[in-house]
Amino acid sequence: MTVTVGDAPHEPAGPLPYGPDWTILPSVFARVAGMPMDWILAEPGADHAGARAAGEQALAEIVRQPLFAEALTWQNRDMFRQARRNLDSARPQRRREAQRRLWAYAARYCAKNDTIGFFGPIVWGSVTTGATDIGPVTDRLLRRGVFFEHWALRAVATAIETRHGLDPWTIPRLAAGVAVVADGVLLADNAPLRLDALPRRVVEVCDGTRTVVDVVDELADHPAPEVGAVLTRLRAMGVLTAGLVVPRRVDPEAHLRGQLARVADSRRRVAAQADLAELVAARDRVADAAGDADRLTEALEGLDDTFVAITGREARRGTGQFYAGRGVVYEDCLGDLPVRLGADVLDPIRPALELLLFSAAWFTRAVAQAYERFIADLITAQEPAPGAGVPLSEILTAVAGTTAWGARSPADAVAERLRRTWHALLVGDADPGRRRIGHDATALRSGVESAFAHDVVGWRGTRLYSPDLMIAARSAADLRDGRFLAVLGELHPAHNTMDVLAADAWHPDRDRWHGWLDSSAPTDRVTPLYPLDHDQINSRTVPPSAYLSPSATYLGLGSGVPYHPRGARMLPVSALRATRVGDRVVITSAVDPEYAADVPTVFGELLANAAATRFGILPAADHRPRLCIGDLVVQRESWTLPYPELPSPNQGPDRACDVLRAIGAARDMPRHVFVTVGGERKPFHLDFGNPLSVEVLLSHLRRQQRAEPTGRVTFVEMLPDPDQLWLTDAAGRRYTAEFRITCVDQRTAGNGHSSSPGAQP
Repeated sequence: MTVTVGDAPHEPAGPLPYGPDWTILPSVFARVAGMPMDWILAEPGADHAGARAAGEQALAEIVRQPLFAEALTWQNRDMFRQARRNLDSARPQRRREAQRRLWAYAARYCAKNDTIGFFGPIVWGSVTTGATDIGPVTDRLLRRGVFFEHWALRAVATAIETRHGLDPWTIPRLAAGVAVVADGVLLADNAPLRLDALPRRVVEVCDGTRTVVDVVDELADHPAPEVGAVLTRLRAMGVLTAGLVVPRRVDPEAHLRGQLARVADSRRRVAAQADLAELVAARDRVADAAGDADRLTEALEGLDDTFVAITGREARRGTGQFYAGRGVVYEDCLGDLPVRLGADVLDPIRPALELLLFSAAWFTRAVAQAYERFIADLITAQEPAPGAGVPLSEILTAVAGTTAWGARSPADAVAERLRRTWHALLVGDADPGRRRIGHDATALRSGVESAFAHDVVGWRGTRLYSPDLMIAARSAADLRDGRFLAVLGELHPAHNTMDVLAADAWHPDRDRWHGWLDSSAPTDRVTPLYPLDHDQINSRTVPPSAYLSPSATYLGLGSGVPYHPRGARMLPVSALRATRVGDRVVITSAVDPEYAADVPTVFGELLANAAATRFGILPAADHRPRLCIGDLVVQRESWTLPYPELPSPNQGPDRACDVLRAIGAARDMPRHVFVTVGGERKPFHLDFGNPLSVEVLLSHLRRQQRAEPTGRVTFVEMLPDPDQLWLTDAAGRRYTAEFRITCVDQRTAGNGHSSSPGAQP
């Protein structure tokens, strides 16, 4: 931003300039821990017994908190019920297990920034050209809602349709991945299917507005049984969709209710509507129980009973998994927290952040180049004859298996080069034991320009980059006076991390928000239409994106319902073919002769996932120092240890706690760290001074050491640490928080010749 801090605050009407090459979207998303950090800050005690007693006392206080009881009732009420009973068990092993489980949840609620329910409410704020103004935290909620998980309402829709015989009033559509060609269709798996005259007419009539009854009536020149048989066959083959449609949105029951209203048979319609109404009423009783854990338990169990009675299916799934959309419903809330993130915070870190964004832009383009080579080689290996090309669906299957976190990927070598380069720039030949390394952004610039030199023309879909920022300050007054340290949590290349279902629905100005997203995205972008019957899609998964722009092009996949906006361009995957032209790959369409695109355009969302899960500053090492560029911490100090250096699962918990604390002390680790164990992805909080917290780590170690004996554990300093949590409530209790912003690369919007951070256009 280019205004001075002394200017009057200004709420922008559009993206703000952030140096010559970048802008920032005007909305900021705050992720705040749902409960105060103070709850889990037990006194360390003079010895192990004293520390354990302090931890047990702190846990007893937490368990009595209505907020904690309600949160755990939502997330794992069976465990909570059993753990509370076992806290008073005469058997020490049961009592310690209950304490460990409850402390793990308490640490998550108090130390991790999250967005879920009232214990991690949605908080929208704005980027301002004036001063930062945030807080205080309150327990007020502007909105509170209980919503159906997509998998659950889909199960209800299937059950209602089957139970009441509603198929005649469902709306068959051409499946998303199916393409109509001259003599028939191409199925989603690219198999050609020749169609005779009547099946072709049926496909034409199924335009997304007609029910099965309407289709039969429209083709009245053919016997109804014959038309019905063709419809059944085409649906069974995946040409046409079947069943009631459940869209991915916060109120899918409204769409389902509208479909039931079209049922002409009044007896069936009323019966089906009654089932849905019963389910919705049970959901509403859950919403009405907000604030009372006992009433909430009763209401959730009643909802589960209703769901089981309607569907015949279990009301829970994915037991033991994180972020799995396990229950029938979930809760989201809009928090009442004023957030204005101002120039006083964002301007000082801009020189450093520009360097990181510049390297991220290089990284995404290098990832795209690596995947283009990978796909070109796949085509050469799979095409039946030189130049014949390969169906895009086959390439997509191969690429999709490489992009997820932990999978082997063409992006791995690029990520390794990125980290080695940053290590040379920021660490170099420094003493391996050095704890802190600082750099001036201006002095680094020429090295960064040289190391990450790239032509910005290329993958235009990478215009959006989302840094997570934290602020370390002793108090809100210190923050206002400029006495703070900015900390980069993560940088998500090629992503807008604010484009999620829960947040989009409650943005204070959705039309303007969507306009900003459209203006910041390339017009030729391709968005996949993921099959909504996939078990992994739930209220928290991204992709699919929350906002489906009418200006985007959509890639139809599978035999599911196409859900692109009306009037938007849609490319069924079966019509697309990838052909190698020299070192490049060109993707063309059998149904649109004018369409031709490159790998980054069509595969952009998959490549973005590969890039976002692999971006980093330093390679793995036993010890990594804290790195600062100017006023921004870009890498927190960390330590990585192999399992053999950690306590054995066979050691008793007290002895194992002592060993772990000694390991931390020998390396001068701070008392508060975040830990990632072996193959797990999500870090969790560890307090070396609290035996209950240490036992949570020991539990993870026991599980992972059995599964992968050669694994490693990484400890990362908590920064801001508990003494630097400036965000408080009226009682002075401290909260952790991070702020998600989205930066837009302006170089891809112009002639594309700017190639250095901070360069004048």
